[in-house]
Amino acid sequence: MRRPPIVQVVGFKNSGKTTVVSGLVRRFGAQGLRVATAKHHGHADDLDVPATDTALHRAAGACATAIASAGLSAVWEPRELSLSELADRLPPCDLVIAEGFKGANFPKWVLLRDEADYPLLAQVTQAIGISAWFDCVHPTLPVLPLDDYDGIAKAIWRTIQLEDQLERGW
Repeated sequence: MRRPPIVQVVGFKNSGKTTVVSGLVRRFGAQGLRVATAKHHGHADDLDVPATDTALHRAAGACATAIASAGLSAVWEPRELSLSELADRLPPCDLVIAEGFKGANFPKWVLLRDEADYPLLAQVTQAIGISAWFDCVHPTLPVLPLDDYDGIAKAIWRTIQLEDQLERGW
């Protein structure tokens, strides 16, 4: 099975990543695309709630722990997965939008809170566009407002070249 295209939304803490990802999911979903997301949790704290069954399973040394309920399933492994590994485990979809994973090598929409964040552009690979909280210009990358989900989605669409989906009205 072919992995769907992956695009990342990156920025420093509180730059609006979750808001932009959510807006893009709604925008691409309105076009009839199945969009999956992946999020990098850059903190050392635990993702699971202590003293729950799954936490106890993991604490006992399970090599992986899975949980399924009526509306949600998850798998924990005692290691950090790369964005590629996470994408390979997602259900079939048309597009994966990743929040974070600055070091991964996929197209990135970069969010800048202020001018002090400009070095992020030099730290990441494959930057395809910018949204900033301030008046920002860039010599080669498009700069769009943070809430211009339609414009950002169209720029991402062109970048990842989902040509087989063009008949959906873009």
